[in-house]
Amino acid sequence: MRGRAPPSSAWSPCWQTDTAAVPNVPPHRKRSRRRGVIRIGDWRDLLIPMEPIEVPCPRGLHRATYQRLANEYNRLLEELAALPKRKLWPHMRKAYEHQFLNRIVRIRRRLGLPTPEPPVRRRYRTGEAALFLGVSTKSVLRWTASGFLHCERAGYWAHRYYAVEELVRVQRKLKT
Repeated sequence: MRGRAPPSSAWSPCWQTDTAAVPNVPPHRKRSRRRGVIRIGDWRDLLIPMEPIEVPCPRGLHRATYQRLANEYNRLLEELAALPKRKLWPHMRKAYEHQFLNRIVRIRRRLGLPTPEPPVRRRYRTGEAALFLGVSTKSVLRWTASGFLHCERAGYWAHRYYAVEELVRVQRKLKT
């Protein structure tokens, strides 16, 4: 019986095993080899309040819209806090964390609250540009394909690089 779990009740998949229970296994911690990479842990703490939001309704925003955004913000904070307790693959956990934090940034921007600003650079890769704009990487790629957002490439196969001026232009269009 290839590929099947042994009948023993002590068997568990590798992603469920606790590395702290296994001796001589250091906790897994990845380090980025590239300099200047924006990591999610670096800007997560910049979202200042991690408690439920209580701000007055900004001028020009309908009261029901404000209430919906505040409720969604509080729900996202609860989801983000519960994320470490969920059994997920690491790449899925990171994807959920990015989704939640990007949505929180968009809500904070809509409510007129301060949002984290990425470090100033001349060019950004796709993921970093998405973080700059507060949208998903798929949106950035979709906008690039449609011509709404322009990028530079060394060749057809090379990485996409987005100029700061282009990202600021798109950011202004998104705010209006």
